[in-house]
Amino acid sequence: MAFVRSVDSRALYLRALGAVSLLAFLSLGVQVRGLIGTDGLLPLEELLRRAEDVWGSGVGLAERLHRMPMLFWFGASDALLLGACAVGALLSIGLMLLAAPRICIAGAWVLYLSLTVACNEFLGFQWDSLLIQTLFFSWLYAPSGLRPFRSPPPAAHPAARALLVALLFLLHFESGIAKVVGGDPGWSWREPTALIAYYETAPIPTWLGWYAHQMPRGAHLAAGWWTLFAELILPFALLAPWRIRRWALVGIVCLQVPIALTANYGFFNLLSVMLCIPALPQAVPAALPWRAAWLGSWRHIASTAACGALLALSLLAFAVGILRWSAPEPLRRIVEEGMKLRTVNVYHLFVHMTERRPELVFEWSDDGIDWRELEMRYKPGDPRRAPPFVAPHQPRVDFRLWFYALRPQSGPLLGRLAARLHEEPQSVSWLFTPESLPPKPPKLVRVGLWTYHMTDSATRRESGLWWDRTLERYLR
Repeated sequence: MAFVRSVDSRALYLRALGAVSLLAFLSLGVQVRGLIGTDGLLPLEELLRRAEDVWGSGVGLAERLHRMPMLFWFGASDALLLGACAVGALLSIGLMLLAAPRICIAGAWVLYLSLTVACNEFLGFQWDSLLIQTLFFSWLYAPSGLRPFRSPPPAAHPAARALLVALLFLLHFESGIAKVVGGDPGWSWREPTALIAYYETAPIPTWLGWYAHQMPRGAHLAAGWWTLFAELILPFALLAPWRIRRWALVGIVCLQVPIALTANYGFFNLLSVMLCIPALPQAVPAALPWRAAWLGSWRHIASTAACGALLALSLLAFAVGILRWSAPEPLRRIVEEGMKLRTVNVYHLFVHMTERRPELVFEWSDDGIDWRELEMRYKPGDPRRAPPFVAPHQPRVDFRLWFYALRPQSGPLLGRLAARLHEEPQSVSWLFTPESLPPKPPKLVRVGLWTYHMTDSATRRESGLWWDRTLERYLR
């Protein structure tokens, strides 16, 4: 561990944050036009028009920004959407180079918050909120100046560092508590049998997830107990001295690695591991000149107050959102305002585990007799195709359709996608494998609801099938 003590953990953390932020912006950048662009599945311009219809024409810009905090009130063109992703990527690269870290973090925070609000149907996942909250907290942790790491920078403020460690604590502890108090009665975390079905029902599993599904029941139970231990007990070791804290960090990483290997959750696992870095020992900087002491004391007080307020707000959100505390109305309003900006969040990852895996499969035909399947690029379709590795990229439509399969009438996306396939299939060609697309707009399109199960080892050896599936019904 001597190497760990010699590393400047703040510089390492900021470079890692820049890398994760870059992945998030690039992943969204290749999809954003198809998601919410002018010809996208759920155009942003429609969202803005609906908001104006509901609010009325008398609502000013300040109130609009308060209700939906994003830059796209100034314009919602494809060029601006792509520009936001491109500028966010450039700011992330700047952060990786440790150039003007506070400016880069502030800009990335504003842009990703704006994109998250604009793409709410597709970016409403907890790791999107976690990235926004991490960027916001990290602004206090980063040094000021254009190139602060050229010479030994001032010591990282202990309160800012503690705030990021607290975020790591809350991410795992909240998820653990939520599993215990809000888990499903069937595949429960209390026994815990939740992981028996998990690998089969993860939104976009990997082929290693298929192998994990073959483990005996005892291994699934052991993995479930380890998950609860890592989320409920290990976080408290983050408050201990380094000789104990280091094992907590190893345990948290050992929790995240199997998740990343068996399912695709975009940049979530990288972001969770990255949050461990502030808990590493801080390299000791050179002493500050005495002339900076007076000014530094005021900055110290202001930074401590800001970190304390954010920590108190995070704990309040935990009490209200996870522990179901009936807080007074003023406190609830404060939590709601913080959550509107995604700077305060409640984390309850993998709490409700589904027992079965429904999948939506699109089909087309020109005569109503001969039907051909449309193969989406990433989600399960052809039973012979191995579940892919796609993270840290997150295919937002494939991921979202997993939720639509559970509740097929839950939103407009399914109907929009089916209509596009019927009228202009090339407009959604980025979602499907080229060989499965019809050469021209088909006369008929339908959506089948299938139940998928991972095959066992014997079936896979004999038939080559990764999945076994049964048709439930057709939705249209």
